[in-house]
Amino acid sequence: MTQIISIINQKGGVGKTTTAINLAAGLSLNKKKILIIDLDPQGNATTGLGLSNSEDSESTIYGVLNGNKSIKSVISNTKFENLDLIRSNVDLSGIEIETADDAKRAFILKNKLINSEESFLENYSQLAPENILRKMSIRLIVGQMNSDFQVIKDLSKKLPDCRVLRGVTNMQDHMRWSDIALSSGGSTVWELSFYETPMLLMPVSVPEEKIGEHMVASKAAIMIKTSKKVNFQDVFIKMSAMIKDKKHRLSLGIKAGALVDGNGALRVIHAMQSFKNLSIDQK
Repeated sequence: MTQIISIINQKGGVGKTTTAINLAAGLSLNKKKILIIDLDPQGNATTGLGLSNSEDSESTIYGVLNGNKSIKSVISNTKFENLDLIRSNVDLSGIEIETADDAKRAFILKNKLINSEESFLENYSQLAPENILRKMSIRLIVGQMNSDFQVIKDLSKKLPDCRVLRGVTNMQDHMRWSDIALSSGGSTVWELSFYETPMLLMPVSVPEEKIGEHMVASKAAIMIKTSKKVNFQDVFIKMSAMIKDKKHRLSLGIKAGALVDGNGALRVIHAMQSFKNLSIDQK
Protein backbone atom coordinates (compact mmCIF):
# COMPACT_ATOMS: atom_id res chain seq x y z
CA MET A 1 0.00 0.00 0.00
CA THR A 2 1.37 3.38 -0.97
CA GLN A 3 2.09 5.65 2.00
CA ILE A 4 1.58 9.39 1.56
CA ILE A 5 3.65 11.73 3.74
CA SER A 6 2.65 15.41 3.78
CA ILE A 7 5.08 18.02 5.10
CA ILE A 8 3.02 21.11 5.92
CA ASN A 9 3.50 24.32 7.87
CA GLN A 10 1.93 27.71 7.17
CA LYS A 11 5.10 29.53 8.17
CA GLY A 12 7.87 29.97 5.65
CA GLY A 13 11.50 29.10 6.21
CA VAL A 14 10.93 26.28 8.70
CA GLY A 15 12.55 23.53 6.62
CA LYS A 16 9.61 21.92 4.79
CA THR A 17 11.40 21.65 1.46
CA THR A 18 14.72 20.66 3.01
CA THR A 19 12.99 17.95 5.05
CA ALA A 20 11.07 16.63 2.04
CA ILE A 21 14.14 16.42 -0.20
CA ASN A 22 16.38 14.78 2.37
CA LEU A 23 13.72 12.38 3.63
CA ALA A 24 12.91 11.33 0.07
CA ALA A 25 16.56 10.90 -0.86
CA GLY A 26 17.23 8.83 2.26
CA LEU A 27 14.24 6.57 1.65
CA SER A 28 15.17 6.11 -2.02
CA LEU A 29 18.67 5.03 -1.02
CA ASN A 30 16.95 2.49 1.22
CA LYS A 31 15.38 1.09 -1.97
CA LYS A 32 11.94 2.64 -1.39
CA LYS A 33 10.20 3.93 -4.51
CA ILE A 34 9.50 7.63 -3.86
CA LEU A 35 7.51 10.32 -5.65
CA ILE A 36 7.85 13.95 -4.51
CA ILE A 37 5.07 16.37 -5.48
CA ASP A 38 6.29 19.95 -5.28
CA LEU A 39 3.33 22.12 -4.24
CA ASP A 40 5.19 25.41 -3.78
CA PRO A 41 5.03 28.02 -6.58
CA GLN A 42 8.67 28.86 -5.83
CA GLY A 43 9.62 25.37 -7.00
CA ASN A 44 12.49 25.00 -4.55
CA ALA A 45 12.05 21.23 -4.20
CA THR A 46 12.22 21.07 -8.00
CA THR A 47 15.49 22.99 -8.27
CA GLY A 48 16.80 21.29 -5.13
CA LEU A 49 16.60 17.96 -6.95
CA GLY A 50 18.38 19.37 -9.98
CA LEU A 51 15.42 20.06 -12.29
CA SER A 52 14.29 23.30 -13.88
CA ASN A 53 11.34 25.27 -12.50
CA SER A 54 11.04 27.38 -15.65
CA GLU A 55 11.35 25.06 -18.66
CA ASP A 56 8.33 23.17 -20.05
CA SER A 57 6.03 25.11 -17.77
CA GLU A 58 2.86 23.11 -18.55
CA SER A 59 4.34 19.78 -17.42
CA THR A 60 4.08 20.63 -13.72
CA ILE A 61 1.65 19.99 -10.89
CA TYR A 62 -0.24 23.08 -12.06
CA GLY A 63 -1.05 21.30 -15.32
CA VAL A 64 -2.53 18.42 -13.30
CA LEU A 65 -4.60 20.60 -10.97
CA ASN A 66 -6.10 22.63 -13.81
CA GLY A 67 -7.05 19.44 -15.66
CA ASN A 68 -4.76 19.81 -18.67
CA LYS A 69 -2.32 17.03 -17.79
CA SER A 70 -2.48 13.55 -16.29
CA ILE A 71 -0.32 12.81 -13.27
CA LYS A 72 1.65 10.12 -15.06
CA SER A 73 2.56 12.49 -17.90
CA VAL A 74 4.28 15.02 -15.60
CA ILE A 75 6.44 12.67 -13.52
CA SER A 76 10.15 13.38 -13.99
CA ASN A 77 13.13 11.24 -13.03
CA THR A 78 15.85 12.66 -10.79
CA LYS A 79 19.50 11.73 -10.41
CA PHE A 80 18.52 9.46 -7.54
CA GLU A 81 17.47 5.93 -8.40
CA ASN A 82 13.92 5.23 -7.10
CA LEU A 83 13.20 8.96 -6.63
CA ASP A 84 10.81 10.73 -9.02
CA LEU A 85 9.38 14.24 -8.94
CA ILE A 86 6.36 16.22 -10.11
CA ARG A 87 7.75 19.69 -10.67
CA SER A 88 6.27 23.06 -9.72
CA ASN A 89 6.77 26.66 -10.82
CA VAL A 90 5.28 30.14 -10.42
CA ASP A 91 2.18 29.21 -12.47
CA LEU A 92 0.88 27.30 -9.45
CA SER A 93 0.21 30.61 -7.68
CA GLY A 94 -2.83 31.10 -9.92
CA ILE A 95 -4.63 27.89 -8.98
CA GLU A 96 -6.15 29.36 -5.81
CA ILE A 97 -7.94 32.07 -7.79
CA GLU A 98 -8.97 29.66 -10.55
CA THR A 99 -10.62 27.28 -8.05
CA ALA A 100 -12.10 29.92 -5.74
CA ASP A 101 -15.69 28.86 -6.51
CA ASP A 102 -15.02 25.13 -6.08
CA ALA A 103 -16.36 24.01 -2.67
CA LYS A 104 -14.20 20.88 -2.89
CA ARG A 105 -11.02 22.44 -4.17
CA ALA A 106 -9.11 21.05 -1.17
CA PHE A 107 -9.65 17.56 -2.60
CA ILE A 108 -8.54 18.18 -6.19
CA LEU A 109 -5.09 16.67 -5.67
CA LYS A 110 -6.44 13.77 -3.61
CA ASN A 111 -8.94 12.91 -6.33
CA LYS A 112 -6.32 13.21 -9.05
CA LEU A 113 -4.09 10.80 -7.15
CA ILE A 114 -6.63 8.13 -6.29
CA ASN A 115 -8.63 8.31 -9.54
CA SER A 116 -5.65 8.18 -11.87
CA GLU A 117 -6.58 5.88 -14.75
CA GLU A 118 -3.00 4.74 -15.07
CA SER A 119 -2.98 3.51 -11.43
CA PHE A 120 0.54 4.94 -11.37
CA LEU A 121 0.66 4.78 -7.57
CA GLU A 122 1.05 1.00 -7.84
CA ASN A 123 4.62 1.73 -8.93
CA TYR A 124 5.26 3.22 -5.48
CA SER A 125 3.66 0.36 -3.53
CA GLN A 126 5.58 -2.00 -1.25
CA LEU A 127 2.66 -4.06 0.06
CA ALA A 128 1.21 -7.29 -1.34
CA PRO A 129 -2.62 -7.50 -1.42
CA GLU A 130 -2.79 -10.46 0.97
CA ASN A 131 -1.07 -8.40 3.67
CA ILE A 132 -3.31 -5.34 3.42
CA LEU A 133 -5.55 -6.04 6.41
CA ARG A 134 -2.60 -6.95 8.60
CA LYS A 135 -0.87 -3.68 7.69
CA MET A 136 -3.87 -1.39 8.09
CA SER A 137 -3.49 1.71 10.21
CA ILE A 138 -6.63 2.21 12.29
CA ARG A 139 -8.04 5.15 14.26
CA LEU A 140 -10.97 4.47 16.56
CA ILE A 141 -12.88 7.65 17.40
CA VAL A 142 -14.83 7.15 20.64
CA GLY A 143 -17.59 9.52 21.74
CA GLN A 144 -16.94 11.60 24.85
CA MET A 145 -19.83 9.98 26.75
CA ASN A 146 -19.08 6.38 25.75
CA SER A 147 -18.74 4.37 28.96
CA ASP A 148 -16.86 1.55 27.21
CA PHE A 149 -13.80 3.63 26.38
CA GLN A 150 -11.38 1.58 28.51
CA VAL A 151 -12.70 -1.71 27.16
CA ILE A 152 -12.28 -0.45 23.58
CA LYS A 153 -8.77 0.78 24.37
CA ASP A 154 -7.79 -2.60 25.87
CA LEU A 155 -9.17 -4.49 22.85
CA SER A 156 -7.32 -2.18 20.47
CA LYS A 157 -3.98 -3.39 21.87
CA LYS A 158 -4.54 -6.65 19.98
CA LEU A 159 -4.17 -4.75 16.70
CA PRO A 160 -0.67 -3.87 15.40
CA ASP A 161 -1.36 -0.22 14.50
CA CYS A 162 -4.45 1.15 16.21
CA ARG A 163 -4.99 4.48 17.96
CA VAL A 164 -8.01 5.10 20.18
CA LEU A 165 -9.06 8.75 20.35
CA ARG A 166 -11.71 10.29 22.56
CA GLY A 167 -13.38 13.69 22.49
CA VAL A 168 -11.61 14.80 19.32
CA THR A 169 -12.25 18.30 18.00
CA ASN A 170 -10.72 17.83 14.53
CA MET A 171 -12.96 15.13 13.05
CA GLN A 172 -12.54 16.60 9.57
CA ASP A 173 -8.81 15.82 9.67
CA HIS A 174 -9.49 12.19 10.52
CA MET A 175 -12.11 11.94 7.77
CA ARG A 176 -9.66 13.30 5.20
CA TRP A 177 -7.03 10.87 6.48
CA SER A 178 -9.22 7.80 6.04
CA ASP A 179 -9.28 5.52 3.01
CA ILE A 180 -12.30 3.69 4.49
CA ALA A 181 -14.62 4.70 7.32
CA LEU A 182 -16.60 2.28 9.50
CA SER A 183 -19.58 4.14 10.95
CA SER A 184 -22.97 3.47 12.52
CA GLY A 185 -24.50 5.77 9.92
CA GLY A 186 -25.74 8.83 11.79
CA SER A 187 -25.20 12.44 10.73
CA THR A 188 -21.48 11.69 10.34
CA VAL A 189 -22.42 10.06 7.05
CA TRP A 190 -22.97 13.46 5.42
CA GLU A 191 -19.59 14.74 6.60
CA LEU A 192 -17.89 11.60 5.30
CA SER A 193 -19.78 12.04 2.04
CA PHE A 194 -18.46 15.58 1.66
CA TYR A 195 -14.90 14.26 1.96
CA GLU A 196 -15.76 11.40 -0.46
CA THR A 197 -14.66 8.82 2.09
CA PRO A 198 -15.82 5.27 1.20
CA MET A 199 -18.08 3.96 3.98
CA LEU A 200 -18.99 0.64 5.55
CA LEU A 201 -22.09 1.31 7.66
CA MET A 202 -23.31 -0.64 10.70
CA PRO A 203 -26.53 1.05 11.88
CA VAL A 204 -27.57 0.50 15.49
CA SER A 205 -30.87 2.40 15.40
CA VAL A 206 -33.85 2.72 13.06
CA PRO A 207 -32.96 6.29 11.91
CA GLU A 208 -29.39 5.20 11.15
CA GLU A 209 -30.71 2.20 9.22
CA LYS A 210 -32.89 4.53 7.12
CA ILE A 211 -29.85 6.67 6.30
CA GLY A 212 -27.89 3.54 5.47
CA GLU A 213 -30.62 2.28 3.13
CA HIS A 214 -30.59 5.64 1.34
CA MET A 215 -26.81 5.45 0.92
CA VAL A 216 -26.96 1.88 -0.37
CA ALA A 217 -29.77 2.78 -2.80
CA SER A 218 -27.54 5.60 -4.08
CA LYS A 219 -24.64 3.14 -4.41
CA ALA A 220 -22.70 5.43 -2.08
CA ALA A 221 -21.95 3.01 0.78
CA ILE A 222 -21.99 -0.62 1.88
CA MET A 223 -24.18 -1.55 4.86
CA ILE A 224 -24.13 -4.44 7.30
CA LYS A 225 -27.43 -4.85 9.10
CA THR A 226 -26.54 -5.58 12.68
CA SER A 227 -28.34 -7.75 15.21
CA LYS A 228 -27.84 -7.73 18.95
CA LYS A 229 -24.44 -9.33 18.45
CA VAL A 230 -22.14 -8.11 15.68
CA ASN A 231 -20.47 -10.72 13.51
CA PHE A 232 -17.10 -9.07 13.00
CA GLN A 233 -16.13 -11.73 10.48
CA ASP A 234 -18.65 -10.14 8.11
CA VAL A 235 -17.07 -6.74 8.79
CA PHE A 236 -13.57 -7.92 7.95
CA ILE A 237 -14.75 -9.77 4.82
CA LYS A 238 -16.52 -6.70 3.45
CA MET A 239 -13.70 -4.35 4.45
CA SER A 240 -11.12 -6.61 2.82
CA ALA A 241 -13.21 -6.65 -0.36
CA MET A 242 -13.39 -2.83 -0.34
CA ILE A 243 -9.64 -2.54 0.06
CA LYS A 244 -8.88 -4.93 -2.77
CA ASP A 245 -11.49 -3.55 -5.19
CA LYS A 246 -10.11 -0.06 -5.76
CA LYS A 247 -12.53 0.79 -8.56
CA HIS A 248 -15.59 0.00 -6.44
CA ARG A 249 -14.16 1.76 -3.38
CA LEU A 250 -13.50 4.96 -5.29
CA SER A 251 -16.93 4.77 -6.91
CA LEU A 252 -18.55 4.66 -3.45
CA GLY A 253 -16.69 7.81 -2.40
CA ILE A 254 -17.51 9.71 -5.59
CA LYS A 255 -21.21 8.83 -5.43
CA ALA A 256 -21.33 9.78 -1.75
CA GLY A 257 -19.74 13.12 -2.57
CA ALA A 258 -22.37 13.73 -5.24
CA LEU A 259 -25.06 13.63 -2.53
CA VAL A 260 -23.72 16.73 -0.78
CA ASP A 261 -22.24 20.00 -1.96
CA GLY A 262 -21.03 21.64 1.25
CA ASN A 263 -23.53 24.47 0.96
CA GLY A 264 -26.14 23.17 3.40
CA ALA A 265 -25.35 25.84 6.00
CA LEU A 266 -25.84 28.59 3.40
CA ARG A 267 -29.23 27.17 2.46
CA VAL A 268 -30.27 27.17 6.12
CA ILE A 269 -29.16 30.80 6.46
CA HIS A 270 -31.09 31.81 3.34
CA ALA A 271 -34.17 29.97 4.60
CA MET A 272 -33.95 31.75 7.96
CA GLN A 273 -33.57 35.08 6.21
CA SER A 274 -36.66 34.41 4.12
CA PHE A 275 -38.64 33.66 7.30
CA LYS A 276 -37.38 36.90 8.83
CA ASN A 277 -38.73 38.84 5.85
CA LEU A 278 -42.25 37.39 6.18
CA SER A 279 -44.99 39.64 7.54
CA ILE A 280 -46.80 38.78 10.77
CA ASP A 281 -49.88 37.67 8.81
CA GLN A 282 -47.78 35.40 6.61
CA LYS A 283 -46.22 33.81 9.68
